[in-house]
Amino acid sequence: MKLSCLKHVKRESSIRPPAPNLYTDVTFVGDASGSMVSMGQAPTKGAEQFIRDQIKSANKTESKFHVEFTTFATTATTRFSGDPRNISAEKIHDCINGMLPTTFTKFYDSLIAAIKRQQTRMNKFYDSCTRETRQMIDENTWLIASVITTITDGMDNKSIGNAAATKRAVTNHRENFGATIIFLGANFNAEDFAATIGIAAENSLQVGCDEYHAAQAFRGMSLATMRASTQPTSDNIPLISRCLRQASCDPMEASTYNVKIPQTIV
Repeated sequence: MKLSCLKHVKRESSIRPPAPNLYTDVTFVGDASGSMVSMGQAPTKGAEQFIRDQIKSANKTESKFHVEFTTFATTATTRFSGDPRNISAEKIHDCINGMLPTTFTKFYDSLIAAIKRQQTRMNKFYDSCTRETRQMIDENTWLIASVITTITDGMDNKSIGNAAATKRAVTNHRENFGATIIFLGANFNAEDFAATIGIAAENSLQVGCDEYHAAQAFRGMSLATMRASTQPTSDNIPLISRCLRQASCDPMEASTYNVKIPQTIV
């Protein structure tokens, strides 16, 4: 019989590696409003890299793996939702095109809805497990890994919900479902905005509005999402590194939002 955890058992060192997740759920909620045009091809290239990185992550495990890719402007559209190991070239192309800038910004409602969908999938998986497996999950909550990564570059002008409603949803998701939520913000102080919706400063990233810095941010975001979904959150290693913060926004631009980019330690 083939054991999915065999590679986690066989080892040469005395340090026991972590067991694999039983279920991984990764969601991307990306801004495709008109103002994103200043970032050039960074959002579309970043979308493709994100999908391909998730395919790599899924291929490294035999456990259940789900990816949702949602974009929003005036309305939200889920471009893909399923096992990334089965995604078609057509669907990847749709995710890429979904990040082309269009109209307005429906951030709050899009993020709240994505959180609810992820919770539904997590509950469905949990309910499908045996009593023994559910007990194991209750004692080791990291066996179900959930990550939501979201980016926006402008203030919401289409949602019914607001920052307070989003903060309630985010807080509930983090505290009751153990989710990790990563926020990327441009055109404003990302850390301050993240605080209004319940996301910690260490999981927020200031993104430059130009193509070069935005491309660095998208690449780093994809790698941070991979780490958050595959490694225990107790490893004390920040998901967003000092180097990524330096690469993702020009210090002069950041200063206009009253943001200080960390300096290199010599």
